[in-house]
Amino acid sequence: MAEAYHGYWPSEPRTVETRFGGEAALDAVVAAAHQRGLRVLMDAVPNHVHLEHPYWQEHSKDDWFAHPDGDCSCGVTCSWATDLQECWFDPFLPDLNWKNQAVVEQLIDDTVWWLERFDLDGARIDAVPMMPRLAVRHLRAQVRERIGAGGLETYLIGETYSRPGQQGTIRYYLGPDTLSGQFDFPTMWRLRDCLAGRLPMTDLASELAASEAAWEGTGAVMGVFLGNHDVARFLSDVNGDAVDDPRGSPPDAPAEGEDRAYALAKMAWTFVLTQTGAPVIFYGDEVGLPGATDPDNRRPMRFGDALAPREADLLAHVERLAALRRCSKALRRGVRETLWVDSQVFAYSRTTSAGEAALVVLNRSTAAKNLTLRVPTSWEEVMSLHSTQGETVTSLGGLVQVELAPRSAEAWLSEDCTQ
Repeated sequence: MAEAYHGYWPSEPRTVETRFGGEAALDAVVAAAHQRGLRVLMDAVPNHVHLEHPYWQEHSKDDWFAHPDGDCSCGVTCSWATDLQECWFDPFLPDLNWKNQAVVEQLIDDTVWWLERFDLDGARIDAVPMMPRLAVRHLRAQVRERIGAGGLETYLIGETYSRPGQQGTIRYYLGPDTLSGQFDFPTMWRLRDCLAGRLPMTDLASELAASEAAWEGTGAVMGVFLGNHDVARFLSDVNGDAVDDPRGSPPDAPAEGEDRAYALAKMAWTFVLTQTGAPVIFYGDEVGLPGATDPDNRRPMRFGDALAPREADLLAHVERLAALRRCSKALRRGVRETLWVDSQVFAYSRTTSAGEAALVVLNRSTAAKNLTLRVPTSWEEVMSLHSTQGETVTSLGGLVQVELAPRSAEAWLSEDCTQ
């Protein structure tokens, strides 16, 4: 039913998979990335190990593991809700006992070893709520002590799987002494529901505002995303495909001429790439790979000539937005303000203290929209904004008028980023 190709079942604490090229290959990848100004994060799995792991082999009787007899499997013999920090993720993945000081010291030392040895810039911390908060607090303390906080601080982003309205669960692990950020699951779910037409766009605006309020004061750089390895592919979800039978009925790409899902994917990427935080792309979402839930959401990636025209078009849209984001300080760091929201349309601005500005409008409707929006009071009396298509609009008397095609999104920027 499953294979360990993904490396999620640790069987060695400090060994690079030989099929990945060993230590020499990892050193080369990190060096090449750094030469290009790219930062490299590792995927750290400190909650559990595989039955073949030496820690289980040597310490299964030493209080290193919860339920060493294996009688507490998450969602099978134990509850995800009440036994989350003790149940085994799978019957072959023993759950480490983070109440044991020896476990804390060993697992933290292993994680920091990887960061130091391979000059890594950060880590995604897997299954954060399956461990006590002391796990990420000790990790941050040891990273500061051994690596230091000079220059770019080591970025630690956590995965706390959650639903809309559960920002408090995520917030619990954020702060200068814990995680640098977490994945914003509540906003991700609402983005899918609203673009698919299951909920009005007002719900997306409300969920986004709730997330912003929850992270305020933490200094967190949150991960904004469309999907990941645990959920069905965005394209299949918003297309209304059945996604709960990944092995029996994997969904196909929408038929030729049925382009609604690709238009919604463009809107979704416009939203993600115009938010504060760190946009996260789960491979394949930038081209609209279809897929049901795990494991069908992990189909092989395709590139270049292997992409269909609609996929190549979506990729070009994402690339364009990414370039605009790199250029625009307003898109990266501007304060957001909702200018208009109703069941079909969501419009917001982004403004920096230096006066750089951006206007973003999402139109889910099947009809074109002509909107007159009141711009933020901090904007100049007259300001010209340039769209991703090279078109210009000008605010006059605190108002700006924009036109949007059906099922489309657009961003207008005050910076000259559209050349």
